Amino acid sequence: MISLLFGLVFPAAMLLGGGYLVFRGLRRSGKAEVLNGRASSPSAFESHATRAKCIYSRVMVEQYRRGPNPWEKIFTLERREPFSISGRLVDPAGADIRVEAPSVFTGYLRPGKGLIQEFAANLRKVQGIMDITAEVSPNEFLDENVAAALLSLPGARDRISRHSGRALRVTEHVIPAGAAVSVYAAPAGPKPADGTVRGSAEYPLIISDSIGSGADKVMGQKSLASIIIGSVLVLLSLALFLFLLFA
Repeated sequence: MISLLFGLVFPAAMLLGGGYLVFRGLRRSGKAEVLNGRASSPSAFESHATRAKCIYSRVMVEQYRRGPNPWEKIFTLERREPFSISGRLVDPAGADIRVEAPSVFTGYLRPGKGLIQEFAANLRKVQGIMDITAEVSPNEFLDENVAAALLSLPGARDRISRHSGRALRVTEHVIPAGAAVSVYAAPAGPKPADGTVRGSAEYPLIISDSIGSGADKVMGQKSLASIIIGSVLVLLSLALFLFLLFA
């Protein structure tokens, strides 16, 4: 009898967890607060690669390594700042930020002058020949402005130098200051007294540079995923209950 009671604890936990996920998904799918407009901020900064004035920037630097998944991440940097939209202050901390069309730059770092740089250039050419399936030709160089911006980032020069001779791919997601954005806040999200739009771990903000259905679509996907996972857990817990009671 005691073993049966202990055995029921696990399916009971699954039932409660699954029920909560279904409940959360249904709440997320309810009528939400949606803000559309142009993002402005006194604390706008320069993006990591293109140095555009922005409120959000995320850059990922990869190196070419061949194989079925040829691009290997070297490092990622991200920065986000609060901004105003439609007269409301938005705190993007913890938000799910979606940029529909990131900027992508590929190529080798252009060598400087000197014996060491000449050796690096020859190494690059040899590496380019070896990487016969590469998306980048041996004579294709990374945009000079992008390369200079990357190498000026804290710690970036050291990280990139470890991968000398490899083709690089730089992907930058940016929301420029003044860009049209859509902010989608779940209806169950916190409503602070100061009017700032914030998200939470349970109900994160969705921020998209695709006005209209962009943020709404993301939240719909999250809601549906929560409902499906929760339903599966509920069904599994009920099956375990029946198995333990009648086994």
